[in-house]
Amino acid sequence: YLIACQEIAELQTQIDDDVDLVADKLDDVANVLEYLEDFNGAISKREKIVALLKENYSDDSEEVIDAEEKLENLRGKLNAENVDEEISDAENEDDDEEIFIDESEIENLQEILNMRREVFGNEYSRTIELREKLANDLEKISRADEAAKLREENLTAYETIMNRRVERFGESHRITLDAMRDYAAYLEKLQRYDDAEKIYRRRCTAYKNKFADDKTNYRIINALTDLAALLTKAEKFDAAISVQNEIVELLTQRYEGYENHSAIAKAKNKVDSLLEMKENYLASLSEPQNLDAEKVEVDKSSSVSLRRGQKFDLTKNNPQLSNLIVQFGWDAANNFELDHSAFLLGVNGKIKVDEDFIFYNNPRHETGGVEYVEKPAQINVDLSKIPDEVTKIDFTLTIYDADIKSQNFSQVKGAYISIVDVQNNAELLRFDLNENFSVETAIIAGEIYRHKGAWKFNAVGAGFSGGLESLCKNFGVSL
Repeated sequence: YLIACQEIAELQTQIDDDVDLVADKLDDVANVLEYLEDFNGAISKREKIVALLKENYSDDSEEVIDAEEKLENLRGKLNAENVDEEISDAENEDDDEEIFIDESEIENLQEILNMRREVFGNEYSRTIELREKLANDLEKISRADEAAKLREENLTAYETIMNRRVERFGESHRITLDAMRDYAAYLEKLQRYDDAEKIYRRRCTAYKNKFADDKTNYRIINALTDLAALLTKAEKFDAAISVQNEIVELLTQRYEGYENHSAIAKAKNKVDSLLEMKENYLASLSEPQNLDAEKVEVDKSSSVSLRRGQKFDLTKNNPQLSNLIVQFGWDAANNFELDHSAFLLGVNGKIKVDEDFIFYNNPRHETGGVEYVEKPAQINVDLSKIPDEVTKIDFTLTIYDADIKSQNFSQVKGAYISIVDVQNNAELLRFDLNENFSVETAIIAGEIYRHKGAWKFNAVGAGFSGGLESLCKNFGVSL
């Protein structure tokens, strides 16, 4: 926010030459104010953007129409605040207890959702947000069919918004392209990868048409990057490699004469990483299978998606739960080495002996209650064998030799922790570590802890500098 303000001040003296740049910086400020829910401040900035652009463009220009649309959407959010006051209590969660959803809360959310539908319509952004929250809550109480219907409504809403903008502004307008991205991202979230790929490709084509005279425009490259990420997630490695090679080619043209530019190097490293991922994937397909038992995929249909700070009761409604698999995942260049580990802690938040630190050099606790597995990255836990003096188990991720390689978690994407019930091979929860990490080289991803005779999970997501060493010092491990 401060950087944007400083740049605006510097650019004001050159306003005739830098109208678009000034407008972009004002847009940055407005976005921050909107994120902080200072809607009046954000509206003031957007009004300035509209006035500035009208001085330099016609009223029916793409730039002015786009700015006016953002201003009207923001005014709609401000008008909605009175309606949204009723939801504040329903959405607040007790940080000291697990997520507990009862029928009265569900009914309250449904009533407010109906109000938003009636007042603002199905495509209003906060209608979509509340529908998603309600779907998540319904899943937590095993009402997956109702949750699926709400998500279909959201999918229809995203598609409708996109189609309306295509009809009004055309394929290549910025707000249309934003709507395409939102629709494709939601399809991706629902794991409808083929449909998402079609929209992402359509968006890439629209950007290429929009910037036909500037074929190396960064917006084209960003759109291709989104497509490559989707193809990678869908395990379509040949297609992902093809798109990534196109990105390398565009960056090479964009930075002609600067072959060692960091953007080109990163793009080439991503190609190498994709080639390695493809090789590993093909190798996994060729590995001999256990003919005596059919491989069973983990059931994720009832998995609960957590946000940072949320709690989940593991054993209150399932007292027989004992054997768990704590899984980790991430997406990083092949020169990254990520390590996972577990710390068995007492009431003081420290280990009792160094052997309570479970990692690659100490893979199994003496009780057999916690066991490290390198590949796939996971920690096996038997709750019935955890000593009484252990009140919680923290699960961590660290980057090996991060300081030497100048690496940190801002360069690691898609990191997550999940818990699987071994008995029925069902994923109970997943916590995506999508925080904006920067210099951190170690993360406490989550923890299992005792509470009134039950075991619960806490989505921690806390980052540290100093790597594994800082975690060991924090938990009392002798170095």
